[in-house]
Amino acid sequence: MVLVLTMVVLQSISFSNYALTTKTTNIIQGSAPYLTFDGGRTRATNTKALLGISLSDGRTFTPTTNDSRNHPIVLPVAGQSFKDIGMLVPTNTDSIALSSLIGAPYNYWGDDDGDGKDVYYGDITATGSLKLSIVDKDGNPVARNEVLTSCNNNKAPYKLTLSNSEGRLTTRYGVPNESRFSASNATYYINPKAAPVICFARPDLWGDWE
Repeated sequence: MVLVLTMVVLQSISFSNYALTTKTTNIIQGSAPYLTFDGGRTRATNTKALLGISLSDGRTFTPTTNDSRNHPIVLPVAGQSFKDIGMLVPTNTDSIALSSLIGAPYNYWGDDDGDGKDVYYGDITATGSLKLSIVDKDGNPVARNEVLTSCNNNKAPYKLTLSNSEGRLTTRYGVPNESRFSASNATYYINPKAAPVICFARPDLWGDWE
């Protein structure tokens, strides 16, 4: 009787230890770090989101939802410029390393698990770069702050191209702790919003009035 009871107790202890070991060795899965230019509303954890744009009315476009070659994107407000289009490339440059985006003054990154709190100490790192190109329909470069109006509709549709090199965003802690980006590009065709305006010809093109 004592022998049987001892075996039952030992089996119970053994099973409990096994169950505890099984539970504690499972890794808690969190979320990957991401790049963001709007406080986390738009998150980039892959190339498709990395090359996305957003408009002031809340519409967003990515390489997978981009049909602007056949149906150009119309800006929501008359008189807007390309600075009014949200993207990861800051408004004061047309090329930037991802490592610059995660530091001040941009801090364009996030992690819902709280990993990678300090950029200075290497808790969050990034490799790769982003480039922006804007040209009119004839291939002429266009400044990002150029206001688009009905007067320059003859230059539309404009071609806004975002491209990135291969890279990654990595936090020191967390599982998963990185987002990888393969080299890619996306081109968006943009039209200004039509508005009733009076367009004046350049005085140097008026010619001789006499």
